[in-house]
Amino acid sequence: MTKEINAPNYIISILILFGLAACAQTKKYTPNYFTILDQTEGRTVLDQFSRTSPTKVENFFTPTSNEVSVLENNFRKLLKTKSIDCCNPAVQIKKLKRTVFQYTGLIIDHKKYIYINAFQIDSPEDLYNYYPDWQSKPVIICDGGESVWGVLFDLTEKKFLQLSFNGEA
Repeated sequence: MTKEINAPNYIISILILFGLAACAQTKKYTPNYFTILDQTEGRTVLDQFSRTSPTKVENFFTPTSNEVSVLENNFRKLLKTKSIDCCNPAVQIKKLKRTVFQYTGLIIDHKKYIYINAFQIDSPEDLYNYYPDWQSKPVIICDGGESVWGVLFDLTEKKFLQLSFNGEA
């Protein structure tokens, strides 16, 4: 006894399986709260009080949507990155949920990076009540520990570098 295969249904089933497999392997993460800061804000976002920031910055640029897409496609690698600073050595980010991200472009040694300034909020209302200009102005927070951090993303090598958490008071 032979069984007939319904070709259109069979092809659709195969395509769905391939699509599910591809989705399961993706590292893409699009934050609920993020903004691209203009290059004119680059110097200010690096002026952090209680954590180290990248040095030897040659210039700044405003990241494009394509560059942010590259970042988002690699975002989950961030969870494996360990901090490099003295106050919180080898600490990893524990969660991305309820984190606000500000992106600005840096050029260091003729290479393009996206610098991420990040901080956690308790509620969306807090974001707009305490940081009303967060979408256009860098948020600088003194202290905050592991809920406030910065990191570089290398656009060429697609990896995160120089993760640094704020100190604690």
